[in-house]
Amino acid sequence: MAERLRGAVRHEDVVARLGGDEFAAMLGDVPRADAVGVAERIQDALTTSVRAAGHELLVRASVGVATADPDRPAGEAVATAVIRMAQALDLDTVAEGIETGPQARMLRHLGYAFGQGCLYSRPLSPQDLAERATTAVPAFAALAVHHPRRSG
Repeated sequence: MAERLRGAVRHEDVVARLGGDEFAAMLGDVPRADAVGVAERIQDALTTSVRAAGHELLVRASVGVATADPDRPAGEAVATAVIRMAQALDLDTVAEGIETGPQARMLRHLGYAFGQGCLYSRPLSPQDLAERATTAVPAFAALAVHHPRRSG
């Protein structure tokens, strides 16, 4: 997949894996119409079948375009693209790595319903995690049951 992504962008553009099956292509100074053309090339490159373990697999991709505003935080364009794609697919999102109040407010404003990171809890030792899990699981289960998009 990485080779396909690199082949769909210019040499000076940056392709990065955000996690799991999420990737981003960061283009330099290009008009929005050109960025849309790159997104279409990426979509075409990723929808070609893949041969793995003797099987031909069809890969599908959702691609979106977000433009960066030089007056806004640098990560906002990527966060905006991810939330728009998730909303288009009717998926819930969890913003990860939230470290500051301004980050949390920006992500909430963009539409992220859930977040996690050092702002909320520092990493726990295995012992602390086990102790908290035995007391916190019922509360998390109640949250899942009463999620506003899923209940009612």
